Amino acid sequence: MTCRRLRTLCLPAIFSLLPVHEYTKALKHNTYPFRILETFKIIHIHGSREVPPETLENIFFAATNLRKVVYRGSDYDVIPGCIFTHPAVTDLTLCKPAIRHSSPTFACRSLRAFNMFYTGRWARIHKLDAANFRAERDFICSQIIASRASLEELVLPGETTSLSSLVEAPWPRLRELTLAGAYPEDVDTVPLVDVLCMLPQLSALALSIAPRRCQTAVYIWPPDLVPARAPALARLIRVSLSFPREDDQIFSHFPPSLVELALRDSPRYYNRFSGSWDWRHPSPETEPFEVGQPTPGPLLTCSGATRVFCAMPAQLRLQRLELVILAGDLDAEMKMYAQIASTCPHLRIFELHRYRPDKSPVVPVAEILQGLHGLKGLTDLRLYLDFAPFDLRYGLREVFENHDKMALLVDATADQVATALPGLEHVGILAKLHGNSHRWTTWTLHRGDDGVLLQKDSEYPQVDMSWI
Repeated sequence: MTCRRLRTLCLPAIFSLLPVHEYTKALKHNTYPFRILETFKIIHIHGSREVPPETLENIFFAATNLRKVVYRGSDYDVIPGCIFTHPAVTDLTLCKPAIRHSSPTFACRSLRAFNMFYTGRWARIHKLDAANFRAERDFICSQIIASRASLEELVLPGETTSLSSLVEAPWPRLRELTLAGAYPEDVDTVPLVDVLCMLPQLSALALSIAPRRCQTAVYIWPPDLVPARAPALARLIRVSLSFPREDDQIFSHFPPSLVELALRDSPRYYNRFSGSWDWRHPSPETEPFEVGQPTPGPLLTCSGATRVFCAMPAQLRLQRLELVILAGDLDAEMKMYAQIASTCPHLRIFELHRYRPDKSPVVPVAEILQGLHGLKGLTDLRLYLDFAPFDLRYGLREVFENHDKMALLVDATADQVATALPGLEHVGILAKLHGNSHRWTTWTLHRGDDGVLLQKDSEYPQVDMSWI
């Protein structure tokens, strides 16, 4: 094999991803050969303060096969303009970008995927001042409108997304839409169903958005609203909705082919005690920032969840379900489980977050498992049962004692689950350790003539519904 042939085969495999940060000496001295630079398909930029702008421009100019850019910035970085001028970039992810009025005003013209949300966004929403809020909203509009004809995947922060820009014209190729964060600023004037009407190819929808302060949970499709055009929901496969309304019309229009559904809270771990929700409230001098301040919405009750599943098409092909409820009357909860079993006979994976009533320290595990017994095809069950803390004191001794007691309770609950539901193959239980710290414990079940053996997984697999 000749050297040229060897280079042709090996270079694309070895040099497909280029990390760019202040410690990349080769970039500082501009020593990457042109032949290597042209093989890179992905560039990850971790901050751009220490990398000379001309070096970045040379890198992007030479990377002719570049397709994806991931930029992770900070409050002090300025987004390099060369990211948006490369003609071949089709996948752009911006994590923690500092969007100011001085940010680049030009946009990529042929994006297939655009992602501007990241997991740490929740803790930063309250830091957005009015000027940066408007700048980020205008920046997002310019980016997505420029690629309206080509975008297929879109992940945006809810509080700085303009719904008006989404309903101006159809998005002919958009398959996946995710809004996460606080409600959009114009959610009260632009119904979310009008956005769905502009997405003829939609197959995955995630609305992980929470009300702003002084707002109530909004409808996606209000009960009395007849949209100008019917939304095309026939291709929907995955749906995730935070703080859904039980009488929302969207549920009766789900296609029978829906495979994955999440009815949940955003962010995780609803706090049912008023005044203690884990959001930092703005001080008087930061009152203009309140525009991005989310608050918890109401959880579904058991009777509300029953109504939701009654509205769905019969014999839904749903295979994965995540449900977050606020428990109340036990009879209503049993009816809810029976309705889920009737509507979703093909359900295999069920993640249930059940928050007990305020004054009920006891979790009726046996009754819950009896209700779940009707889910005959269930193979994976993941539970958060909101066990009451053993000791509300937070000294070091009490923290360790609570941890040990909770671990014993979780193990005993897993044994109870494995015995009550004979078809299960995997069990996961989420428990609150101390403060607002939570941890999953998971088991693989091995059944034989001697009964069931629970094998605790040494490494916790991804049991949170990140797939949605």
